[in-house]
Amino acid sequence: RVFTVMQTAYTPFDSERTLQFKHMLLNAFVSAGWALHTIEDPAVTALFSEFVPQVTLPTRETFSTTHLSKAVTRAQEEMKTEVKGEYATIQLDGWKDRSRKHLVAFMFTENQRVMFDYHFRTDYLQVPSSLLACLLSLPRMI
Repeated sequence: RVFTVMQTAYTPFDSERTLQFKHMLLNAFVSAGWALHTIEDPAVTALFSEFVPQVTLPTRETFSTTHLSKAVTRAQEEMKTEVKGEYATIQLDGWKDRSRKHLVAFMFTENQRVMFDYHFRTDYLQVPSSLLACLLSLPRMI
C-alpha cells in the first residue's frame, strides 16, 4: 500500500482552548507521575513542536507554580461545594519502608461517607504534584 502524508495549515488555539490544553496537560503529568521539569526536556518540546505546533508549552516554573496552584484551588473549591453545610475532614499519612518506598494514604470523611485512597511510590515526598494526584483520585469509596 502507498499512502501520502499531507501537510495542513494549523489554526492557533484561542485563549479558552489554550487553557483547556494546559489544564489537560497538567492532569496528564500529575496522573502519570511525570516530573514537572520534563516539560522543558528537548525531546518533549520537539514532540509538541512537531505535532501540536499551535500551542506554546508553559515553562517549568509556570507549569509547577501557576498551573499547579490553579489546579489545587479548583480541587479545593470542588470539595467545598461538595461538602457545603456538612462537617468534613481530610487526613493524610505516610510511611516509608526499608526499601524507601512510600505508602501514602488519604481519607476524606463527610456526612457518614468515607473515601479512602492509598498509593505506593518512591517519589511522593519529593514531588508535591504526586500528592495532588492522590488527593484528586479520592473517589474510591469504602
